[in-house]
Amino acid sequence: MPQKLFIILMFLILLAGVLFFFGLHLYTEQISFVSPEVNQSPVTREPVSLELNLSSPEDNQLFFESDTLVQGKTSPGSFVLLSSEEKDTGIETTPEGNFSLTVKLLPGLNRIAITAFDQSGNSKSEERTVYYSKEKI
Repeated sequence: MPQKLFIILMFLILLAGVLFFFGLHLYTEQISFVSPEVNQSPVTREPVSLELNLSSPEDNQLFFESDTLVQGKTSPGSFVLLSSEEKDTGIETTPEGNFSLTVKLLPGLNRIAITAFDQSGNSKSEERTVYYSKEKI
């Protein structure tokens, strides 16, 4: 009698396990059919409305003065971050989108990165490599 009871209990436990995993399978399949709407556009797309045009300095330009003027134009109401070898500086543009800032160069190679941010948080960057020599050629 106890052997028969043991077999019946084992069968019931096995049946309960199968039913549990079958129900779990049905539940997960039901969840996979319900998917939220996802925006299909890439997160890293370049904004169309934000412009950034540098008028100076030219890339690979040689300077004999330590101060150089960085100027350009971006979308009106933007904020410009200028990063040089020495420091980072943020400036607001004019209502037309123009900006200019004097940067102090270090002897040798200097990388200047300019990033414009619009009010929506979009950004656009340009980089210039310039050289400064204390000795005139």
